[in-house]
Formats: sequence, structure tokens, C-alpha cells
Amino acid sequence: MVMPSTLAMILAGGRVDELGVLTHYRPKSAVPFGGFARVIDFPLTNLMRSGIERIAILSQYRSYSLVNHIGTGAAWDMIGRHRGISILPPFKDYENPHWYRGSADAVHQNLDFVRYHKPAEILILSGDHIYEMDYRDMIRFHNEHDADVTAAFIKVKKEDAALRFGVAEIGDDYSEGGPLLSYEEKPADPKGEWASLTVLCFKPEVLYKVLRKNQAAAPMNLEEIFFR
Repeated sequence: MVMPSTLAMILAGGRVDELGVLTHYRPKSAVPFGGFARVIDFPLTNLMRSGIERIAILSQYRSYSLVNHIGTGAAWDMIGRHRGISILPPFKDYENPHWYRGSADAVHQNLDFVRYHKPAEILILSGDHIYEMDYRDMIRFHNEHDADVTAAFIKVKKEDAALRFGVAEIGDDYSEGGPLLSYEEKPADPKGEWASLTVLCFKPEVLYKVLRKNQAAAPMNLEEIFFR
């Protein structure tokens, strides 16, 4: 089932010191995997299989390798009048003197692109995670419960989550999840046992409002803004 009302935005601009050699000339999302693929192939393939065909990729750090790999989007059948992959690099203009200053700022700088497509929901993903997921289940849950924002988490041991992930406590109101009770970004002593997958589904008007408010404060990532 194709989901033309959904716009997906992939955060694919960063690197990590732990992969210093592999990410010296490319972002983490463009690191080779399995000899022929790149890490970003995982979220892109998940989107293709979920029927989400309007995708934006936000890239900043040494993006040539990533841009060259994505090409026209033909490998994911993302070429057409109502589907496609757009690469959105950072830019400066009279109102914005900065490059991307974090995930929230990166999305904020591209709100004109978002509004142009008039999505019913906005799905924001990390471009450097390796996993398989059908996003339609999450979007259905989001809409059924009329949520402002819905996030995906995976259960982990608390000792494995310490200093590594955003960690949440989640209510068990429904078989598929429940309300977020608390959230900590990479805590030394986690309260919860649910690690963030950095897969977020937003009502557009809620995302617009919170991002505008965040611009007056220090730049933050999206999960810190919505879950603090």
C-alpha cells in the first residue's frame, strides 16, 4: 500500500569518532556495508517496502559519497511525478547564517520544503542505523491514537543502554506501546529499558510549532526537544 500523505526525512549528515577511519571522508550513513551496500540503504529500503515514496535526505558532513550513492533514487524506484528522493544540504541566507546545528535545526531550515509537500504526517529517521521495519504499523498507531508525536523504541538491558542511547520509560496501555513516561539522553544510570530507534512520526503543525520555539534556545536534537 502506497502512503502518499507521508513525507520521510532522513538525518544523514553526521560522523562518529568511534568510526574515525571509516568516516574520515564520508558520513556514517555512507559507510559501506556487506561489500556493495551503504548503511543508508537500510532506512531507504524500509521506506520503499512501507510504500513511502516522498523522501528528503538531510546531509552535511562530506556528502559526496552519499550523494553519489543515492544518485537519482532509481535503485529504490523513487523516480516519478509524485515520488522521489531529494538531497537537502545546509545553506545560508539573509535570515539563516548557520550550517545545520543539530537534528532539530536541520529540519527547521527545511520547513519550506516540508510545507510545499503538505504531508499529513512527517516521519523522521536516522540515516545511520541498521534494522528492518515496516513504518506503516507505526503510522497507523500514531493516527489511531491521534498522537502529536510517536516514537519507536526497542527493549534493551539497562546496563547495555548506559551512555549509549536515548532511554525511555513507556506505559503498557496498549499491546503495541503506550504513553512516554520519561526520557533521558544517554544517561549513566538509565531509569527505563527502552532504547530509542530515532524513528519519529509527527503531526506537521506540532513539529512546526516546537521547532520555531526551539530556534530561540540552544540547538538540540529532536528527541530532547519533544521528550524532555
